[in-house]
Amino acid sequence: MRQFSDDVIQLDRGRLRPIREADLGDLTAACNDEALREWLPIPIPYTLDDAREFAVDYATRQLASGKGIERAIESGGRLSGVIGLKNTDWAVGSTEAGYWLAPWGRGKGLMTTALMAMTDWSFRQGLQRVEVHVATRNLPSLAVALRSGFQIEGTLRQAARTHGGLVDVLSLSRLASDPPLW
Repeated sequence: MRQFSDDVIQLDRGRLRPIREADLGDLTAACNDEALREWLPIPIPYTLDDAREFAVDYATRQLASGKGIERAIESGGRLSGVIGLKNTDWAVGSTEAGYWLAPWGRGKGLMTTALMAMTDWSFRQGLQRVEVHVATRNLPSLAVALRSGFQIEGTLRQAARTHGGLVDVLSLSRLASDPPLW
């Protein structure tokens, strides 16, 4: 069974690393931000136990199963967001990236850098395609994907659920054969 290597990925202004027990406070605070909860179907309120389930249980299962990997986006010495890969199909060579930033990590270009780095890293792991699915009205996440070289492939109608109900989703992708961005 193929798995992702448990690497730390260095960024210009931070790094992508495993989520740690020490991150649970920042993870809990970030997931209680209204702007974040608008697009993620996470529990409200988001508790320390929810953070522990995600960071310790879910992330460990994803890595062990070969289906995905979750990384803390560390900037300024603290967790400023999370980026991960899921629904990985090693036979096809594809995976799906998901990402979010805490309020204290926004507006600095951090997520674009993180998505570009995670995408390039996934290609070095042997994958050929990275997909991103973004709610059509989630303009900040869409802008990150476009800045990171992802191309819109189409709209998936009512393909995701938020706290507000079903939403349409844009499907975007980047291929290993696409021209490099950096």
